[in-house]
Amino acid sequence: NTVRRKHAALSKTTTPGTYTLADLGSSNGTFVYADGRWLPVTKVRVDRNTKVRFGQFATSVAEIVDTYNKGVTNAIYRNPVTGEIINNSL
Repeated sequence: NTVRRKHAALSKTTTPGTYTLADLGSSNGTFVYADGRWLPVTKVRVDRNTKVRFGQFATSVAEIVDTYNKGVTNAIYRNPVTGEIINNSL
């Protein structure tokens, strides 16, 4: 399973610390972890503590936002060995 470049969008809301997560028609799905299981979503409000999954790629909203704030604004990847989010396009 893969995650394509334009899999989902994460946007700030007017409420501080919350975001809207929207699937962009992906074939492998966008999910949030709630009530002990992964739930498929098309559009949902999330916060920094929300665990998210894009296909088989799992992370948290906080990790995405923090990586973006470090200046990594294009594709975000996870190192399969360490689990660290990295930018492979550098």
